[in-house]
Amino acid sequence: MEKIDYLIIGQGIAGTTLSYNILQRGKTCHVASDDNSISSSYISAGVINPVTGRRIVKSWMIDELMTTARLTYGGIGELLGENFITSREITKLLSDVEEENLWLSKMDDLPEYLGYENDSERYRKHFNDYRSVGKIKNAMVVNIKQLLKSWEKFLTNKQLLIKARISPEEMFVENEGVRYRDVNYSKLIFADGHNGLSTRFFDFLPYKNAKGEVLHIRSKEYSLNEMIKGTSGIIPEGDTFWIGSSYEWDSKSELPSKANYNRILKRFDQMSKFEYEIISHSAGMRACSVDRRPYIGRHPEIDAFWIMNGLGTKGMSLAPYFSLHLLNHIEENKPLIKTVDIKRMLT
Repeated sequence: MEKIDYLIIGQGIAGTTLSYNILQRGKTCHVASDDNSISSSYISAGVINPVTGRRIVKSWMIDELMTTARLTYGGIGELLGENFITSREITKLLSDVEEENLWLSKMDDLPEYLGYENDSERYRKHFNDYRSVGKIKNAMVVNIKQLLKSWEKFLTNKQLLIKARISPEEMFVENEGVRYRDVNYSKLIFADGHNGLSTRFFDFLPYKNAKGEVLHIRSKEYSLNEMIKGTSGIIPEGDTFWIGSSYEWDSKSELPSKANYNRILKRFDQMSKFEYEIISHSAGMRACSVDRRPYIGRHPEIDAFWIMNGLGTKGMSLAPYFSLHLLNHIEENKPLIKTVDIKRMLT
């Protein structure tokens, strides 16, 4: 019987970074994936924003996350002969004096990430009712759709991809690991996102899932090649633009909804003043932990089962760092950060 080090369930951004880092270590792996395991990653804008929230603070662990993201996504690109990452600024439309004063005060605390646009009037042609314009520096955009497609092609060419939805009846836990079909895997890592097979075995992990919805538009009147964040958001994507997004927590449906469609349009129309046509409306369900920290660790009873899931809406920044973090724990016995270890849900 063939022996492989790892079987990864899911080829979204978590499964992709895990499999890349496993192969970089000289280990062997297979990745099992169906369309559902990558749907939420595919609709992501791929933006890694170093600051967050109305209080304008650094995102959790962002310095470490950004460094690892550049190395990982850059490494995948070098391996495949492609470029998937672009360093970008985010233009922030500041709505009133209070928001402007807060932004200016935070610039002293975060000079590496926050700036100010002196020529704010150049945005008046396209946007309504803002007082001034801030800049978020050193953000990153990952071409997530192309990355996932190219990595899928790489795995397929190397005969490392299992294009199937694995059922629990096909897996057999044995002394030496997990047997699936005619292969014995030393370890199985669940990175399957929302409503995947992991929920059957890691049923003690609570999720608060977020359905994200976005619209893609085209406009002859708008030509700014920059990311804009105001009451809504707009992100260039080739010759089209991504606008939104809208999040619905614990939605019963994974399909795009008319209510969220209208909500996105209302917010965007309040912010913008140029004509556009709508090309498409997409939705994807993200698996979010209840405490906004990833679920990482070993199953409490089945030694061969591991999980890296619940990355939520910040999966692009979290996946590179925590795929390495998990592998360092498995291969080198380095401790997991307590706030991401699934043991926190068992106490």
